[in-house]
Amino acid sequence: MIFLWILLGSAAAIALLHAFGGDGHDGGMMHDGDMASDILNIRNLLIFGVGFGAAGFIAHRLGQNPFVASFWGLGFGFVMVVAAVAFYYNIRSQESNSLSDHGTLVGRKANVTIDIPESGLGEVSTSNVHGSAVNLAAQSQDGPHRAGSIVEIVTVTGNTAIVKMSA
Repeated sequence: MIFLWILLGSAAAIALLHAFGGDGHDGGMMHDGDMASDILNIRNLLIFGVGFGAAGFIAHRLGQNPFVASFWGLGFGFVMVVAAVAFYYNIRSQESNSLSDHGTLVGRKANVTIDIPESGLGEVSTSNVHGSAVNLAAQSQDGPHRAGSIVEIVTVTGNTAIVKMSA
């Protein structure tokens, strides 16, 4: 009976918190300012259930009465949810984004990797603000440039850099 009341209370708390600040349809992915969907989601509810059930069962088998076993279950279920949230937060914090704003390349030095003719396209290689290599098609602003020379990126339109001889 105690378990039933705990289950109903938990379901009511989750329903109220989601009604006033979380959607929970995203599997726990973070949204700015949306703490409810990060903590109160199906994944964490299931993790809590596993911890609650295991600890409650073990405590009951060791001779605790159902009330005390339920508190052991609550405590261990809570600990498992906290550990899971910390684990998933750590995993999400390691995600990277390989997208780069080419506008940040303006003013950077670049190495000509394929000759840039006076009125055609070549290629330059540089690094973005994150240190990742970036290769772009390139047009010259001030005449041809041979492979291996160093140029300066004047502007970037799409994936094409306009370059000039480096000062």
